[in-house]
Amino acid sequence: MDKELTAIRRRKTFMILAFVAVALAAIAIWIVLIFDRTPADEAEISNIDRIELKVHPTVKSIIQKRLREAIDLAYGIEDDKEPIGVIRKESISIKDEKDGTKQYNFLVDVDAYELTYRAEVWEKKEKKNSEVFFYCVPPSQSKYPDNFCVGYNGQSTLSVTIGYSLPLTAKKTMNGYYYDAKIKYKEKSIWPYVDIFVSSCGSQKIKDEARNDFRDWIKEQGYDPNLFEIQVPDNCTGGE
Repeated sequence: MDKELTAIRRRKTFMILAFVAVALAAIAIWIVLIFDRTPADEAEISNIDRIELKVHPTVKSIIQKRLREAIDLAYGIEDDKEPIGVIRKESISIKDEKDGTKQYNFLVDVDAYELTYRAEVWEKKEKKNSEVFFYCVPPSQSKYPDNFCVGYNGQSTLSVTIGYSLPLTAKKTMNGYYYDAKIKYKEKSIWPYVDIFVSSCGSQKIKDEARNDFRDWIKEQGYDPNLFEIQVPDNCTGGE
């Protein structure tokens, strides 16, 4: 009888220990998942902890927040397209400033939105004051060279390509029509476009000629004119 009671006690003890072990394992997994999960206001950068970019956790959080903000402001975050960035390891450069600030630059590809950004990170001594900006890159550096990119504060593919040469003033078409070209932004938007001012006085032919001349100019700069939105509104000057 004693042996049987002892066996029963051992079985109960084993079952209790097994239950406790399972419970502890479940709690541990839950804790790992909770703390490893990217916060809802951040865009995960999937490889930031696996490359030689030893940023402070606070700075990592700021980087991921700014990435999500940049995409959301320009494109809007879609429910089925969670933005996940991947840093190009070979693109990382680090510079130490005299005031103790560390400057990081690197390229980030965001496949869900077919974007490539250049991240500029200023890691301050007071980590919470660190600054992060996401800028668009020229098509030659982008994983998606055929896509138009909008980055921080309206900076865009336009900014890093033909934007350096704009505005154009009094450019002449083959038939002697003069036009101006400059960057404008859509109303209540950070999306840029090229505005062509030409005195067409209702002539679609003149407007088309100005547009085509400008597209040819873009090609001469080494870029695809289809990348850019070009608007030619109706204008009439000179009393015509």
